[in-house]
Amino acid sequence: MAVHDLVIRVAGESGPALILGHEAAGVVAAAGPGADVEVGAAVMVVPMGPAGWLGVERDGVFAERVRVPAADVRRLPAGMSFAVGAYVEPVAAAMGALRNVSAGARVRIGGAGRIAELTARVV
Repeated sequence: MAVHDLVIRVAGESGPALILGHEAAGVVAAAGPGADVEVGAAVMVVPMGPAGWLGVERDGVFAERVRVPAADVRRLPAGMSFAVGAYVEPVAAAMGALRNVSAGARVRIGGAGRIAELTARVV
């Protein structure tokens, strides 16, 4: 989830310094012509789209504002918080990693974060 009072620029091995952050949800501040989302809509961001991976290949969501293609946003369901919306993509990615795991199988979940904990509960 984006934290707007912390902006870090990190120089990549072969690229320019980038602003980090790729898990986010927020409100659309501007929308280009033909966008399928309107200003004021609550959305979550798909960080790995055709324009590149947010916070890795291009400036990410720790920036004050971030520009993403309309195809890389999804509307949040009514009542879903921005915090929960920001977790949609990483939890979905973790769940996708489990699609070939048989029920009852023993697996090792790496990491001590909340997403690893949630994934472990499903297994």
